Amino acid sequence: MPNDNSPIIELKNATKVIENGEERKVILDDVSLKIYAKDFITILGGNGAGKSTLFNAISGTLSLTSGSVFIKGNDVTNHSPEKRAAAISRVFQDPKVGTAPRMTVAENIAIAALRGQRRSLRLRNITKYKGDFASLAEQIGNGLEKHLDTPTGNLSGGQRQALSLLMATIVPPDLLLLDEHTAALDPKTSVALMQLTDDLVTSKDLTALMITHHMEDALKYGNRLIVMKDGKIVQDLATSEKEQMKLEDFYRIFDLMNKILQRISRVVLAFFALILLFVGGMNFQRYLTEHKEVKTMVIGQVVKNPERGKMVAYTFKGKDYQSVPVANFLKNFGKVGTQIPVYVNHNHPTKIYIRKGATSLLILASALIGWAMLIILVLVCEYWFLHKLKDMAREEKQKY
Repeated sequence: MPNDNSPIIELKNATKVIENGEERKVILDDVSLKIYAKDFITILGGNGAGKSTLFNAISGTLSLTSGSVFIKGNDVTNHSPEKRAAAISRVFQDPKVGTAPRMTVAENIAIAALRGQRRSLRLRNITKYKGDFASLAEQIGNGLEKHLDTPTGNLSGGQRQALSLLMATIVPPDLLLLDEHTAALDPKTSVALMQLTDDLVTSKDLTALMITHHMEDALKYGNRLIVMKDGKIVQDLATSEKEQMKLEDFYRIFDLMNKILQRISRVVLAFFALILLFVGGMNFQRYLTEHKEVKTMVIGQVVKNPERGKMVAYTFKGKDYQSVPVANFLKNFGKVGTQIPVYVNHNHPTKIYIRKGATSLLILASALIGWAMLIILVLVCEYWFLHKLKDMAREEKQKY
């Protein structure tokens, strides 16, 4: 880290809160960060950790809910992204972002060479500077100098991303933001672009912030390593601390997270299992109770109720009732006007049954179905959900 105590970029208590109705989510949580001249800081963190939000807050594309952003001691919190662009360059993950696809490589470089200058109508003079542009492009080492007159949209992903990097550094910015700029490339191209990035940052004494999902790159490049989680900076490792870190240390962290997720999943599984067990037990208790209750057969008549449709009218202990037999949701117990025998529950006269054991069997079936669902839920969750978590952990290891 440089000896100069004045940071190039400083964030003070930077906080961003997203509110959607009653939902309130903190995506950047009271972050304070000082970035010094020639710092090359790599940033690690899972999805939703706040990495891109941090970049957006620095570049001005996302306004803060509270806190401040300073560039060379000047408060730029309320400055637009365009105004901050004189000091900040950014290379995005998508190679298509950051270049004009219909313009040639030379035209893109010509525009980038004017970054930070006052814009006015002038001759492009691209032919005059083509030799310089070719020399710059040749430094990239992927044949870009042979495509100065090629529309950028016709370049390969690696060439286009290399061009984005060249455009972002042709006029050395106060801060270079590298937003997972190798993530969309194939492994071979990614390694080459990462080496080019390190060469440019080192040779031009640039100050850079780089988001990466590759642990090897995070440990290999840069002089500081920041780890983010839940919108906070949880670790900020200097060169000496970073050199002591090994990939196994990070793998251990993610293995621990995987174990925690497995325990959480088991708690959730146990919660739903208890619910199904309770419901099944209650239904089984109802089966035992109703099975013992006295039921008396009476003759009823199928009638049509204006409000509830087809029902059975019957008299029990001197009172008239109308009801739908239990377990006959389709009301297929006969035509209107037909007389049918029904069984009346002595304890609940509004409950009638076409067959004496109909309700008991229905309740018993629901209890058995509930317990069967419980067994299936346990097996499916154990096989799929927990194995899915293990696969996710392996994927994270490969990413980093």
